[in-house]
Formats: sequence, structure tokens, C-alpha cells
Amino acid sequence: MSFFSKMHSQATFKPIHFFTPGHRCYEDYTSIHGCYELCNIDDAIKCPDGKKLEDWFATHAVEFYNQLVIFYKFVENDCTEEKCPVMSAGHKFKYLWQDDDQFKTPKELPAKEYVSLLFDWADAFLGDKHFFPSDHRSSYPKTFKPEISRLFRRLLRVYAHLYNHHTAVLKSCDALQHFNTSFTHFYKFTKYYNLIDEKEFKPLKKAIESLGLEPKSEQ
Repeated sequence: MSFFSKMHSQATFKPIHFFTPGHRCYEDYTSIHGCYELCNIDDAIKCPDGKKLEDWFATHAVEFYNQLVIFYKFVENDCTEEKCPVMSAGHKFKYLWQDDDQFKTPKELPAKEYVSLLFDWADAFLGDKHFFPSDHRSSYPKTFKPEISRLFRRLLRVYAHLYNHHTAVLKSCDALQHFNTSFTHFYKFTKYYNLIDEKEFKPLKKAIESLGLEPKSEQ
């Protein structure tokens, strides 16, 4: 059993989102979920022939979200208001939260509160049948790609925060290698489909280079 399958099977780490048999994305999700850490990622990110690209994006969005829920569980006791008073990725990058409900104006928040709001927002978005229809008779909205890109961009911020502030905890829990695998897949997937602007990856430059995803820049 893979690391992710094991964590998904434990009640403490139970992700919120999954696809049930009969859902248009069920087979794709089962396929990608089962191949993590076993498949060649460069091959695994490519949408299979005959599959709708929107389904492929939706499937991966749920998987990356579920994985980040798991990884944040490992570090949440370390991500205190004292240690992480703002949602940041190192000293140079800070993220402000904005939504259509409580925070209509961008606001600086402690990282733990920011991540909680982000996960709640992602949970609601992934459960919206308008954006994620469950049967093949329904169509995805025309705004699907910019909206799913927004989700991926926000998920990236959690990767960035964990890499810059909590890798020691992930390592102590024997989860860092799996976190690296998750981010490698996320990075290659979003780059391949041009889902996130290049500038958004700046806080992860060191991690990207250390994982061999991009050549190291000359000093």
C-alpha cells in the first residue's frame, strides 16, 4: 500500500473529497491515486486519449487537495500563531486572504487560519456541481479553466508555506520524501498545462532546483 493510500485509509487523515463509482471522474481518480510513487510522472500527467481535459484537471485537483490536507495534518501543531503569524513563504513572500464572504478585502492572517479558510473554500469549490458535474450529460462551464487555475494557484501557496517553514517536521514524520513526490507531480502537471503563472513559483525556487525540476541558477 502506498503512503497516500495508507493515509487515506486512516480516519484521522480522511480527505473530504473522493469520487464514487459512477462518477465521470471515478476511473481516472482511481488510476492516478493508485500510481503515485510508482508511475513515471512525466507520463502520468498526460491526459489519456479519449478523456476530456476538464475531467483530467478535476481529477488532479481533488487528488492534490486531498494530499495537502494530509500533509498539513502533520505540521498543524507546529504551525502556531507564534511561529507563523502570517501566511508566508520565507521572508520575502506573504499571502493575503480574500473571499466572497468574510474577507472581501485582502487581509493578512496567521498561516493556520489562512490554510483553514483555504481548505474550506477549496472544499466548497470542489463540491460545486456547476463547476464539477458528476455525469457525462452535463458540461463544464466556460469559466472552468480560469477557476481551476485559481484553485491550483492557491494550493501552491500551501506547498510554498510548508517548504519554507515546516520541512523539519515533515522529515521527522518520515513524510518529506512523499511531500517531495507530491510537489513534483503538482509542479509538472501545472507547468505542462500552463495552469499557474511562472512568477507564482518564485517562493519555491530553492525546492524546485533541489528536486532537479529546473537547473540551478548560477550564483
